[in-house]
Amino acid sequence: MIEDREIDIVIELVGGIEPAKTFILRAIRNRKHIVTANKALLALHGDEIFREAQRFGVDINFEASVGGGIPLIRSIKEGLVANQIDSIFES
Repeated sequence: MIEDREIDIVIELVGGIEPAKTFILRAIRNRKHIVTANKALLALHGDEIFREAQRFGVDINFEASVGGGIPLIRSIKEGLVANQIDSIFES
């Protein structure tokens, strides 16, 4: 699936760090968009993953891994586009 040129999106459901990180980076380098809810992976390796995604022109979607599944990211990205949000805190 990661190598198949017919597939545009990879949904990572493995969890944990490895082999999820390897799968995601390989998929990105094959120009596939990513969907994941892997909190641990994004917390530890998010900088590298997002950097590679930008380099290869693909999106990383991870809404379920933010705020315990609260649909917040899309609201911020689409509904609050004119605002500059620097951080989000849990109270």
